[in-house]
Amino acid sequence: MLFDNEFFKSFDALSREILGDFDGLGRSFGRLAHAGPGLNLYEEADAYAVELALPGFKPESIDVNLEDDVLTIRGERPLPAGTKERKYGWAERGFGEFTRQIRLGRNVDRNGIHAQYEHGMLTVTVPKTEEARPRKIPVSVK
Repeated sequence: MLFDNEFFKSFDALSREILGDFDGLGRSFGRLAHAGPGLNLYEEADAYAVELALPGFKPESIDVNLEDDVLTIRGERPLPAGTKERKYGWAERGFGEFTRQIRLGRNVDRNGIHAQYEHGMLTVTVPKTEEARPRKIPVSVK
């Protein structure tokens, strides 16, 4: 399993806590804009994948690290010139630094992890170990 169950429990509790404070759609969009970049996690037959929507980020401002069993993705999108002088009535695009961390399971090939940034999407591919991949078991006849 790529992600520990505790990861999902913590994320679920935090989501309920944040979403419980919303009293209107407008406020929810304002708060969600600062929660960090959108993230998708999915599984394929031979690997797991982590996708982050990072439009407007320069590739050199994105850092992907693996320490022990924690995959850490950091990045920074600087404020555009003139932003501090503007008086926004509404702002949904976040700027500044973010950090996302994902605890990996045991059945991953830590040496095979790779990251690709294309058209504003960062995809981190985490290959499964051979033991974790599905395999066909032949049925013998007596």
